[in-house]
Amino acid sequence: MIAAAQARACSMIAEWVRPSNFELVQLSDAIVVATAVEGRPDEFMGRTVFQVAERVKGDSPGRVELPGTLGSPEPSDLTNITYSHPEGHMGPCNRMTFRKGGRYLLFLERDADGELRQTSEAFSRINEDYVGEDNAWMRTVRRYVRVQAMGVPTDQISILERMLRTRRGPAGEALGPVDVADIRDHLSSLSPYKPTSYLLGAYAALERGKPPDHGVRSRDADAEQSSAAELSHALLGERKAREKGGLEAQRVRVLTALVRGDHPQARPLFDRLAEKAPDDPATMGLVLRFLAKHGSYDRAFNWIETRLMSLLAKLDSADARRLIGNVAAVQRGEDSEEGKERWRSDPRASSIWPEMALSLYWYQVGRFGADNSNGFSDAVETLSPADYRARPLLTLALAANYTEGIAEWAKVELYDDEKRQDWEKLSEAVKASSTDPAQLPLRILLSSWEDKHGAVLEQVFCQSGPRRLLLFREIGEFGDNLYGWLLHNIAASHLTRDERAGLRHAMTRWQANRRKEEGDGDEAVADLLKGGPSKGKPITCLSRPG
Repeated sequence: MIAAAQARACSMIAEWVRPSNFELVQLSDAIVVATAVEGRPDEFMGRTVFQVAERVKGDSPGRVELPGTLGSPEPSDLTNITYSHPEGHMGPCNRMTFRKGGRYLLFLERDADGELRQTSEAFSRINEDYVGEDNAWMRTVRRYVRVQAMGVPTDQISILERMLRTRRGPAGEALGPVDVADIRDHLSSLSPYKPTSYLLGAYAALERGKPPDHGVRSRDADAEQSSAAELSHALLGERKAREKGGLEAQRVRVLTALVRGDHPQARPLFDRLAEKAPDDPATMGLVLRFLAKHGSYDRAFNWIETRLMSLLAKLDSADARRLIGNVAAVQRGEDSEEGKERWRSDPRASSIWPEMALSLYWYQVGRFGADNSNGFSDAVETLSPADYRARPLLTLALAANYTEGIAEWAKVELYDDEKRQDWEKLSEAVKASSTDPAQLPLRILLSSWEDKHGAVLEQVFCQSGPRRLLLFREIGEFGDNLYGWLLHNIAASHLTRDERAGLRHAMTRWQANRRKEEGDGDEAVADLLKGGPSKGKPITCLSRPG
């Protein structure tokens, strides 16, 4: 299970494309041969100081300090240049351990302040061992540096295509199978880093019903490749997502690359698609993002305001969730900072979007379940009420986003014994037309799991018989998937026949929500429903609730 947890530590978004080795050289401001000379402590995972011996590309200081620790790592494979060092595929995205005195080929990029840091591309060969020039990896890097000095990106594509045809490098050297395969990997990758004309040409070919000239790299090439990842999927019951095939899926990949990269010259294509396919969710989601990114946010927001909800009702769950994700990217901005989301800068959107976002959140909860819903927290939190009871749905949406102060308010309300007793003294007729004041606080704690909430909920269990039954009902409807242990503890406790029936109904509802959100229920709770024994710890109350 430790291996499974580590394998899940580095998770990339679905749109992420692993840079080809050619692009890795292109994206790096400096490439150096350097020796690991010193380790330094760091609050996260340590730092390693390198002494630069040679500059292969660009300029750099004589010493660089990068994330990592000194240790005894296994050596890099310098012959199979498709994959990076295996340590990077065990959780941290890239290798993090270096041998003191070891020599490495380091890829570096400049941050916003102009300082060099490690090139930030996951599962890439950014810090492999250096053992001299006579190996496939060094020959590849040197060759790509030369090619990139020979012309603009479109010229570089032509040079690579010629190399592929002739099986000869830029200096006339013979190319082996590894070299040819690496060039093919680059030319077939539909990445944001390709020249705009290259991507537009690929899209034009796909529209004519033909694949691009160099084919399309499998999405499997972008996934983490490790036994730990496979073990994680097996232990956690995850299924490997199947890659969607066909020309339509490839068209979407090209559009995604144009959106995620710097390709303003692709505007005519996106204008045409906006007119041609206004109700195609895969296309329109990307069209909206492109328009918003390139000066037409008002046009994108108008589509969201007037057409989004009606289109969502016509879509299957997968398409609907994908479209909502693209809308979230439109509103947030592709790389925005917190507090500087794109919707805030538009007067109309800033006045309308927060309430729309709240409605869209609850639409998702009703259709996909809370765990599969985008909370749009940046927008919804601007609606934060002075009285949490005034707008219960707003309060619960804020609680799901862990807005500060709401859980604390809920605990105070649940500990107010005078308020509980006043409610329980009311006649049944009055109760039937009113709402138990504990209902909203309970939903807040149950829908936003925190370990410390467990003790509060167990105290609620002990407050009174009516409060206990309310707790059961709310667990069934609003209980987070991490509250399965609480159901087991309750099942192991002393319950009346009516309470046992209420708990059974709660477990049935809780299981239904798990199937809705995760595709399957909780096996241990399923055993309880079949009459199996609880593996929980009985809740001990000082006195029997009245």
